[in-house]
Amino acid sequence: LVQLVTLVGTLMTAMNIVREKELGTLDQLSVTPLSQSVFMAAKLIPFWIIALVELTLGLLVARFVFHIPMLGSIPLVFAAAAIYLLAALGIGLFVSTLVDTQQQAMFVTFFIIMIYLLMSGLFTPVRSMPTWAQWMAELNPVKHFIEIMRAVLLKGATARDILRPIAILAVFGTVVLTLAVRQYGRRVG
Repeated sequence: LVQLVTLVGTLMTAMNIVREKELGTLDQLSVTPLSQSVFMAAKLIPFWIIALVELTLGLLVARFVFHIPMLGSIPLVFAAAAIYLLAALGIGLFVSTLVDTQQQAMFVTFFIIMIYLLMSGLFTPVRSMPTWAQWMAELNPVKHFIEIMRAVLLKGATARDILRPIAILAVFGTVVLTLAVRQYGRRVG
């Protein structure tokens, strides 16, 4: 589920904005009387909603098809996902400011996602990685979201139990989204 939410949040955002750039409609939109924040919200909110819908479908399939017990609070999972998506959308937006074609956006995004997944603890426990990799993994939003999902869904963790990874995701998301919006403003402006 984390992989799917990450792909929608990051790849689809980058691809959509770069496609607008390729077609020339991004330039047309940038001269409209919309403020930059309204324009960014209009571009990012649909992918935020799509990713949350995808998470809903994934949770339903996990519960009713694979009979995976979910011990924790589902609203807590969605709150964490909503915060995590700020980071994922910010990364997608940032990638879109660095590239000029959809193919470049796809390659750069897959490169970033591959590193994130390999250093997230999804396939290999983080504690078995070298010390330098463990420190690098702390900068990985995917690691923290996986931590939250495992803790809440499989162990029944409460909001108090996952406060640290939620705080890290909130800070990371805010920083990345702010940097991406500023970078976008420089590229368009």
